[in-house]
Amino acid sequence: MADGQRSPGRVAGEAYTSPPGLDVTEPARQRRLTVLPRLLLLLPHHVVLFFLHIAAVLTVIAGWFGALVLGRPPQPVFRYLAGYLGYRTRVAASEMLLVDRYPPFSPTPPS
Repeated sequence: MADGQRSPGRVAGEAYTSPPGLDVTEPARQRRLTVLPRLLLLLPHHVVLFFLHIAAVLTVIAGWFGALVLGRPPQPVFRYLAGYLGYRTRVAASEMLLVDRYPPFSPTPPS
């Protein structure tokens, strides 16, 4: 609003609509005895992610120059960054105990 004026609120003839609802399903029961081993098994993924992150930074820089010349990011750059992001997301979901499955060492999503 201009000049610091407050909103007048709801108009007199306007119908009230309820806010949208959000249905959240209860998470599956976690196996408590396997939480620590599952987190320890993610250490090799973090080592791999460290090196993939360095390559991703260099790929972003190369992709920027490619986009500067071509007008769009080169397809190999896009595929690598999309695969890296998907892999990093799967490892993060496993680290946060959102999934019970061990993530594969692959940039392609598991089937």
